Amino acid sequence: MKNFFKFVALAAIALVAGVSCQPDGPATDAPVLTVGEISEVSAAGGTFAITYSVANPVVDQVVEAAVPVDVAWVHHIVVSDTAVEFVVDANEGAARETTMTLSYATAKSVEVTISQAKGQSIKATAPAQVAAAGGNVSFAYSVIAVEGATLTATVAEENAWIHDINVTATAVEFVVDANTATEAREAVMTLAYAGETLAVTIKQLGALPAEKAFEVEFSNITPSSAYVTITPKDKNITYMYKACTSSSLNSYEGNTPEEKAAAYAVSQAGTWLFPFWGTANMDSFVTGDYPRAEDIEGSNEWSWVLYDADEIPYVIVAGINVGEATDKASVALTTPVSLVKVPLLPKPVITLAKESIEVSSDAGSNGTTFNVENAIEGIKATASTKATWIRNINIVNDKIAFEYDQNPYAAPRQATITFSYEYADEAATLTVMQAGNPAAEQYQFFVTVKELHYDNVVVDITPSNPNVKYIVGGVSEYTFNGYTYNGSDMTLVEKTLTGYSKVVKTGAQADLKIPVSSVSDTYGWNAYIYVYAIDETEKVAISALTKVAVTLINDQPGISFTCDDPNAKLETSSFGTLQLTVLPTAGTYTFKYVPNNLSDKGLLLIEPSTGSSYSVIVKESIVHDKEAHTVTFTTTTNETTGTKSDYIYFKYYEDPNDTTFTDLNKSLKISQPKQ
Repeated sequence: MKNFFKFVALAAIALVAGVSCQPDGPATDAPVLTVGEISEVSAAGGTFAITYSVANPVVDQVVEAAVPVDVAWVHHIVVSDTAVEFVVDANEGAARETTMTLSYATAKSVEVTISQAKGQSIKATAPAQVAAAGGNVSFAYSVIAVEGATLTATVAEENAWIHDINVTATAVEFVVDANTATEAREAVMTLAYAGETLAVTIKQLGALPAEKAFEVEFSNITPSSAYVTITPKDKNITYMYKACTSSSLNSYEGNTPEEKAAAYAVSQAGTWLFPFWGTANMDSFVTGDYPRAEDIEGSNEWSWVLYDADEIPYVIVAGINVGEATDKASVALTTPVSLVKVPLLPKPVITLAKESIEVSSDAGSNGTTFNVENAIEGIKATASTKATWIRNINIVNDKIAFEYDQNPYAAPRQATITFSYEYADEAATLTVMQAGNPAAEQYQFFVTVKELHYDNVVVDITPSNPNVKYIVGGVSEYTFNGYTYNGSDMTLVEKTLTGYSKVVKTGAQADLKIPVSSVSDTYGWNAYIYVYAIDETEKVAISALTKVAVTLINDQPGISFTCDDPNAKLETSSFGTLQLTVLPTAGTYTFKYVPNNLSDKGLLLIEPSTGSSYSVIVKESIVHDKEAHTVTFTTTTNETTGTKSDYIYFKYYEDPNDTTFTDLNKSLKISQPKQ
């Protein structure tokens, strides 16, 4: 249908109502706006123009043009000396029209009707290229609804490999037969609706050639890496190469490893060709032999991280339709996938004939034998130690020998020699334990236990030599026998000697408070007090460990609460917090606290929470009766729409003169619901 918009020249006619009495000059003719013609705008839209002219123009006046403010599909209106240009958006719906008004000074305005043809009735996107195996295929479509119209989809008779076409409300479904030829094929499916048609091209890949497409070879093989060489049969194809493990491969769908590898290759290729960041990554694609001549030396060395003994390392190589793919959905294989297991060497395991050796306090030499399972040609075991008194470690064939210095101290000592072998998951260790020197001064410590508490022991310590420096500390039986020290006195000395929180003393100590952690009803109350002499210059222990067993008592300070006020309820909240729930209205309440293991000499402070914007308690109202062990407080009325809360804190200091750290810090939540 063709519609034409005709715009008639309009003249402003000046009427003379009477004879002028002013002889100043002849009367000026009124301006006249004349507008040209424009045909119907196509559905595709674009840039259009309406020509115009002005008779009897007025100085400093210009033509103005506008469309209604609610019309967004006509925009970018530009007025030149002879025309009005504007942009019309593409129309994807029914036919539409609007008016553009042109005006000029006192001339009569001209309204122009702009009509645009309806958009394409049918829209559809062709499906991704169908695999050679064929199968069920579908693609979505949409239409501009026309009453009584129905969409149909057909293909020509010669394209019988597309059949069983079914049209639903939103999609066209059909079946594609397998393509047994190696050449790709395509056909046109015609969609018809309300007198309009749309051609959709269906493409199918050709069958993959049966012969092997790639030769994959390995060299310089280790337990975790190998050099890979790829030789394609067709030097002109572009292919992707990737390293993966069996766990990665099994995350893809397929009935066989090869089918999973094909799915893996297509997925990975799509990710690299069409990444979310926008720029294709071509590092994993190559044409011709790999490695290429321009590759740097060693670029074909690949590594695998195998976290499980059952993992299998693979190389996957497959031709990809790099030049033809337009999005992830259209990525497809152009060759059979090559799934090649990498023949990595088994990992070596090093074992020692002895895990520990005991030697005398005199200087001497010793050694042991070792074995490396899955040894690799050209790789040798190495050994090292941090101990300065172990010297001249030598490995010959399957034997290791070392020398050790005389122990100058009464304390026994130990060192660790670590054996390593490249590619082995774990190193082997040999512990060398040297006896103390009986000729050295035998430092002794006399420990008197004076007080036992829940987290500390008070002792007197008297060393046999008042000038010797020594380390003193406490450890629970649970910790001593656990992972940290493994029940070993020597390990306890070794780790506490270098600890950040070690306590170093000299001379006799009276009423020394020694902290002990990890004692409770759960872990037990048994512990040890330990003491040993040290040479701070050499940072070594120079005496045997003195260890005194003690059993602590549960005298931990505590407070419990009771409340007999009928208007308040002591309960546990849903979060496990003890709280006292009061009435929504203002009131005065009293609750009682029961002190447990609080010394009369200690300092107990009771404080309200501060800085709360939803205060329940009148801070100044809190009264603490130390004799009766009661706390009284007054609340305000809850005027908010939710529950308000405050806290009353109980802070106890066993030593009133030292309030650096609290021995007890407990709170009681005061909760006030809304009215």
